[in-house]
Amino acid sequence: MARSKIRWGDTLDDEEALPPTTVKGPDSHGIKITTEYYKNDKGEALKKVTKVKVVNVEKKVYKISQERRQWKRFGEAAKETAADSVTAQHTEDIPFERIRPAKATAQEKKITDVSAALQSAHKNAIVGS
Repeated sequence: MARSKIRWGDTLDDEEALPPTTVKGPDSHGIKITTEYYKNDKGEALKKVTKVKVVNVEKKVYKISQERRQWKRFGEAAKETAADSVTAQHTEDIPFERIRPAKATAQEKKITDVSAALQSAHKNAIVGS
């Protein structure tokens, strides 16, 4: 009889605690693997594996801009604190009105052409469509 591999979900009882979350990496390709264990609403033990690519971005900082940041502030900026210069975003949705109407699709154009032909008295226009 072949010996089957014991899975992590089979070894857990309801009273037992789940295994801790593990983080491996980043490896040579920059992939970091996080394994998390949790229980769902039904009480079943689940395993969640998350793979994330880690990328380091180098930012060039010019010497002159570093020097300017060290300067003493003057004028209105001298009175401001770090919290005063925070930009706030507005959460209200602002609806925009179209200046030009949206372009009609080919099917909508065909429908309007047929309806215009039906309204006209020319039978040749209806036969040609």
